[in-house]
Order: sequence, then structure tokens, then C-alpha cells
Amino acid sequence: MATRAHRQLTNALVRTYKVGTAVTKGKLVKLVTDDDHVTDASAGEQGIGIALETKTAADADVQIAMLAGAAIIPVLVGTGGATRGSYASAVADGFTNQAVGGGTVAKHIAGLFTQSGIAGDFVGLLPCPMVTATV
Repeated sequence: MATRAHRQLTNALVRTYKVGTAVTKGKLVKLVTDDDHVTDASAGEQGIGIALETKTAADADVQIAMLAGAAIIPVLVGTGGATRGSYASAVADGFTNQAVGGGTVAKHIAGLFTQSGIAGDFVGLLPCPMVTATV
């Protein structure tokens, strides 16, 4: 279990967006309403970045680390846990391990865990967005 999430944002692409409904620190966010608003992504949805702070007021400014590589972003571990070296996929309460391979169901991958943790922990994520199919 990680006691402190890896964090290396020196080269991260961090952009300010407006909150659509709510944004939770460490969770995947998606675009909504227009080009400048984001909200938490649901399990299995494609996202554009990781929230660096929690904001609940509509139209509040929120900092988002874009899924563009060259950084390690602290993310919230969801049910199922996180295993160092495993691919990460969004679940309802954060991120968890995602197997990749053959199959017909598209899975959106946000990156690769750099630490292990259990639900509720924050661990490091090396962003590398991709889509894969799993069974």
C-alpha cells in the first residue's frame, strides 16, 4: 500500500477548466456541455484528464492534468485496488486494474500505475490514454 502517491507534474500539461456538475480530486474527468466544462467520468468512460483538486460548485475553476504523458499524476484508487505495473481504468469510485487483450468490449485505459494501493488510497499514474478490447 502506498503511503504517499508518486507525484511529478513538472512536465505535465495542466489546464484550467470550469466545473460542470462536480469534479473529484484524483478521478478521471470528461468534457461536458461545451469545450470548457468537465465533470467526473463514469466507470468505463473515456476521459481527458485527472482532476488535481475537488470542486463542486458549477462553473468553478478546476485544475486538470491532461492525459498527455510526461508526468506522474496522483489518482484515487477505487474498488478492486491498484497494482504497480498494471493498466488503469476508471471505475465508479476512482481507478482500478484493467487487463488488456483480445475480445469485443472496448475498455478505455487512462495509464499505468506506478504504485500499488487499496480503495481510497492515492497512487501514482503514468498517463497514456488508449483503448483496448477485453472479454
